[in-house]
Amino acid sequence: MNRLISLMLLLVPLSAFSSFEEIQKPYLLRPFLELPTYSFYLGAPDIKGYAFVPNYATRLGLTAGWKENQITLAFSLPIPKEEIDRRGRSEQQSLIIHTHIFDYDIDIYSQYYRGFYAGNPVTEFSFNKSERYTQFPDASVTNMGANLYIVFDDTRYSPRAAFDQTKIPLVDGGSWFVMPFLNYLVLDMGDKIILGSESDALQTFPDVNHLHLVSLGSTVGYGHTWLIPAYAAAFSAQSSLGPAIQSQTLENPGVAPEKTWGFSAKWGLKLSLAHNSQDQMVGARIFLDTLYSRLGTQDIYSTLMAGQVFYGYRF
Repeated sequence: MNRLISLMLLLVPLSAFSSFEEIQKPYLLRPFLELPTYSFYLGAPDIKGYAFVPNYATRLGLTAGWKENQITLAFSLPIPKEEIDRRGRSEQQSLIIHTHIFDYDIDIYSQYYRGFYAGNPVTEFSFNKSERYTQFPDASVTNMGANLYIVFDDTRYSPRAAFDQTKIPLVDGGSWFVMPFLNYLVLDMGDKIILGSESDALQTFPDVNHLHLVSLGSTVGYGHTWLIPAYAAAFSAQSSLGPAIQSQTLENPGVAPEKTWGFSAKWGLKLSLAHNSQDQMVGARIFLDTLYSRLGTQDIYSTLMAGQVFYGYRF
């Protein structure tokens, strides 16, 4: 009898054994507090470049979900006056849609930043910060795009379960994946500059004044989830890297637009530690996403980093 049962189990396809517990309650509300930092870097390997950054602002957001679909909105909280004087005023808005179509996970995002200052890590992390950084009040960045996840073994690993808690993992597991992506990035330095208080502060506009970048490519990555049974929690890590073909349009004042084709590269890293149940979730996440481009002699990095704590309730 035991041999017969063992033989029957062998004949059952592995896909019948799910590594995830499906969520039974369809609706989700998940408020979160986020510490984001976005920057774009302009420079070349042999010269000192500058990172252009909107003023640091903690963001308050809300994710609303129905089954596999989620939409996230986030807005910046007020900044202390002394930090506004030092770095200038900034606007930051973010909209992210997560959905699941034909067994594929899809992210659609739109981010807008306005008001930048020129800084570098040496001065930013020192105790003797500048009284005022060089500021570009009208500079703006529009960053939009979509990511498609094709997971090689979705019975062992799910990016949505790992980082959006759409399912409850039951076993440790990981998988390689491919992520085709489309990104549309617009950098505009505006026409206003407020000089910094230090003698070595940036004194003029960079060579890139208005830039359109359209990137189409794909990354290859690996993700893994480890269970922490003692706390009914899970830790997940995911990283990916890949190339893209890029359309580049540079528009500087008094010069005819320059349109070229080039290559770019995208790298991403995600970490998550969360407790997830049928009724609620609580946890923290860290994201890093950077797009590298080469425009003539200029290196351009568009980078978003964020740390987030959240609590979600299902009903």
